[in-house]
Amino acid sequence: MINGLKYIAAKFRDLFDKDKSSYAFSFNADDPMFGGWYGGPCEDVLLASLFKNDFGRKCRSLVLRGDLIIYRRAEKYLGVSRKKFGGRNSVSWAVGVDGDSYLAMFWDLVDSIALTWHTTDDDTFPISILKRNTFIIYFPTISRKLVSQIDSDLKSFTPYYGVFEVDRGNPLHVALLDEQLVDDSFVDDGIIYTKKDSDDTPCNLLGADSEELGKKVVHLYEQDFSSKKPKLSKKRKLSKRGLETLDLLEGTRKESHYQNLAESLRDMASKDHDGKEFEFSIPKGFERLTLQREKLVDYALNLKHPSGGHKAVLFRDLLGITDENWEYLNDQIIETLPNAKLHKTRVSEHGIQYHALVPIVGLNGRKANVLTAWFVDQGGYARLTTLYIASKKDQEKYG
Repeated sequence: MINGLKYIAAKFRDLFDKDKSSYAFSFNADDPMFGGWYGGPCEDVLLASLFKNDFGRKCRSLVLRGDLIIYRRAEKYLGVSRKKFGGRNSVSWAVGVDGDSYLAMFWDLVDSIALTWHTTDDDTFPISILKRNTFIIYFPTISRKLVSQIDSDLKSFTPYYGVFEVDRGNPLHVALLDEQLVDDSFVDDGIIYTKKDSDDTPCNLLGADSEELGKKVVHLYEQDFSSKKPKLSKKRKLSKRGLETLDLLEGTRKESHYQNLAESLRDMASKDHDGKEFEFSIPKGFERLTLQREKLVDYALNLKHPSGGHKAVLFRDLLGITDENWEYLNDQIIETLPNAKLHKTRVSEHGIQYHALVPIVGLNGRKANVLTAWFVDQGGYARLTTLYIASKKDQEKYG
């Protein structure tokens, strides 16, 4: 009963303690003193300082840990394949890093950190995280006063870079810290809680290198851990700086139809290892899609076509688009296709086939969803095979 009341009191304390914010402590994971194992030593010195300075045992926060990895946010597919290996098909894919996207995110992160409260060095910290592996211990809910005391203690720890306030209204901060770091521990009332499996084996080595710290570690089964840990609240709106970052991310994301196709092929192949072998590589250079003039003018927009005339009627009546406006329709499809979800992706003896539902704005200002079908030949470029305004049933099926 007493423990239950303490837990409820801690919940209310979190709600009304306005001094709390989010802070990330950073360390040089490549420091020679570690010899490859850096998590434990960094955690030991930081948590020892936390418990020493948290006199009233007021700190209640998740403790997220892991490497600061920017390049994963800039990864792009290079290709996907399914080939026979050891008697059955094996699915594989290759990814690479888009250099422009990576550098844009790196400098935006550095700039956004410089604008927050921080103790990292503005001159050396950017170069350090660019050239070295950086380990992060992140507290989403902790007081500035306690952070300052811990920071003061850690200054004598050689691998320590400093601490910075996390802008949880910034999508890049959220992606790199809230979403990417390992969420398997929390601190409450002077105790660090972490997970254990059904065999009572700890799921991490937190506190294993320190006898004193080990006394403060309590291992919980997954269900108990999930029910007792503090919840990671979500920012309801972007910060002013976060809006700038969002614009940058959208500008560097370079949505690609072929990236979507690679992901769709990967999902399809992973669900069906026994399907037909294939190898798809992202076409190099400018993204190229083939919309044949005759496919639009002589078929989809041809009112006199014996089997496609009814499609042309719908384009004319609903969107105000006729065969004279085929270039307008062509441009609309190319513009919207990169963000369209792909459906019925399959591999036949002829090549790769799939469908995509794309929103089209007509010349009359009205909107309609158009179902497009595509084929990828040996050259790796997508070619439109047919299109028509989607029925209500099509939209429910592919929307």
